[in-house]
Amino acid sequence: QKDPDNNGGAGKDGSTGKDDSTGKDDSPGKDDSTGKTVSGDNSGSSVKAGRGQVTDKYYRTDVVSLGMYQRVTRKLDIIAKKRGVFYIDGCSLIYHDLIFGIKNVKSFTNDLTLFVYPRMTLKGRFSYAYNDLIGEIITRRFINEDPFEFRGIRDYRISDSMKSINWKASARGTGLKVNEKNFTSSLSVTVLLNLESRTMNRNIEIEEASISLCARFVNDLIKQGIGTSFISNASDVRNGRNVSLEYGNGDSHILNALRSLATIDASKITCDFNSLLKNYARTRSSNDYCIIISTRTSKEIRDTVNYVIRQGYNFIIPYSKYDKINKSDTAIGKCSAWYVED
Repeated sequence: QKDPDNNGGAGKDGSTGKDDSTGKDDSPGKDDSTGKTVSGDNSGSSVKAGRGQVTDKYYRTDVVSLGMYQRVTRKLDIIAKKRGVFYIDGCSLIYHDLIFGIKNVKSFTNDLTLFVYPRMTLKGRFSYAYNDLIGEIITRRFINEDPFEFRGIRDYRISDSMKSINWKASARGTGLKVNEKNFTSSLSVTVLLNLESRTMNRNIEIEEASISLCARFVNDLIKQGIGTSFISNASDVRNGRNVSLEYGNGDSHILNALRSLATIDASKITCDFNSLLKNYARTRSSNDYCIIISTRTSKEIRDTVNYVIRQGYNFIIPYSKYDKINKSDTAIGKCSAWYVED
């Protein structure tokens, strides 16, 4: 299960293995993003960090003794040490007869993809500013409900009027239910993620902190019922395209967002961030709030934010002890500097 405040990095994955009388061994792993059990490998497993990028093969050997019509189930705990997309492509089964006189080997192919999500822990003292920003965005939502926009059904509260009760849903015997309506004009949020480095050398810690902050915004805002999307200028490790996600809401959209963020290859930038900002400004709707996460604040980026986007935004600059933040870097209307501690 995913813990938004888990300091353990990507999260904890569980996997289960199944040994049956046929001798076939399938080691299911749990996709950390969905909690869904999928088939994996046991002994002789090969883990790939991406298509064409093969890591050292990891082998796990389990020895079991099986009788007739007998099944043995194993559950293995896996701790993912970094964010990314990993592939498990096969497993091997070695089996003997009763007196170990005959040895047979059989290999099985797998097509398993494991998504390890970014952590959603905020390093440093930025949590206070983060909570203020989330509160500011939530209060921007319109209060008046649209009676023609049905959103869902919830339990009755004392403050609800009688005309809002859904009598058909209440008749099912689970208590009084009330219809919920959408707001007259729903607020939406777009998170713009820039992974360009401030200097020639990459700062992987800042890159991962920026991705984690984007994941935290998407998760918390969608849970507040605010439609959220994100756009980045980093490439997808699977196809080389820039990673982005359209507006959406609900738990399934959170999972899609986390899975997309897991595929980011921060070492490959697909486009200039200033061009991305200008394209976003041209298609931006009037009720869209913009959160910009960028460790690089060139004069072109500052001018685009100040004179093109102008309002309805918040600019966040993650930096570490190796970075030097000048006064000109924060010459943006609404800007917060986030010191990412070790």
